[in-house]
Amino acid sequence: MAIVEYAKSFVGTGYRYGGRDKTGFDCSGFTCHVMNHFGISIPVTSKLQSDQGQKIHWKKAQPGDLIFFGRRGKINHVGIVTQNTGRKIYVVHSTSSSGVKVDEIVNNAYWAPRIFGAASYLNRPRLRWESTGED
Repeated sequence: MAIVEYAKSFVGTGYRYGGRDKTGFDCSGFTCHVMNHFGISIPVTSKLQSDQGQKIHWKKAQPGDLIFFGRRGKINHVGIVTQNTGRKIYVVHSTSSSGVKVDEIVNNAYWAPRIFGAASYLNRPRLRWESTGED
């Protein structure tokens, strides 16, 4: 899938708070940049990305869908699914400790307990007032 391959091309890019380009990304800036590259307009914060995407169960997330992480009922991180085998889910995301990288999250002691939900922006009809990213 083109979205996944494009997202993975940034592996190794450093973390930058508020970053939305290849000089450095924060988590939601990364997902926003990748989706906008394909003409899919999404909000710039992980909370709004979760709110406005088509909700799906995180176990059914497919490549290109977004997975959200959080604690104490608040979303604070987002990544793009690269693969879902049914037993493992891999995401590409920008972390403050390592920049853009791929992690398996289901069997990961850090990420698994923080999985909050998932949303899709793929094959979702656009509302008339939504930007197409071609301003």
